[in-house]
Amino acid sequence: MSFNQIFIMSCVATAALLQSEVVNAQEEEEYHLLALDLSNEARAMHHVGPLFMSDELNQMAQMCAQWYADQGGWFNHPNNIAHTCPFRGDAGEKKQYARELWYAEVDKYKFNGDFDVNSGHFTQMVWAASRLFGFGLSSNTNGVVVGVALYTPKGNILTQFQQNVFPA
Repeated sequence: MSFNQIFIMSCVATAALLQSEVVNAQEEEEYHLLALDLSNEARAMHHVGPLFMSDELNQMAQMCAQWYADQGGWFNHPNNIAHTCPFRGDAGEKKQYARELWYAEVDKYKFNGDFDVNSGHFTQMVWAASRLFGFGLSSNTNGVVVGVALYTPKGNILTQFQQNVFPA
């Protein structure tokens, strides 16, 4: 099985394409914790339990992020949507930006049980059945930084929105 096949089968991910400087190990760990914190804050507002960090999902997300970065930051996969933006500042600013990027899609979700491609990041973040979380961050020589969040069990299952996505 090729990496691309594994990627498509395994990476039900949220990807954010960010213009930034090269990411070091300390910043990568900061992104892991901020991404988990952001997801859990959103989940609490929508009355679902917290996610727990998974080393295995972190490794998979890191592989996915590296693959995206190596491809120039964009891969047209239906479960992965990328956004381009400036991404500088301290941890609080990064967290605020992530909230605006992913959670802001709440305004596009109608809470009627139907999937909306414009709210997939939000619905995955608050998907009640998801329990584990992983985050990967990578950059390329052009300075493009890619962040990928993975959740398991995966969300955005067409017939299960009413059972998994709740209003705040």
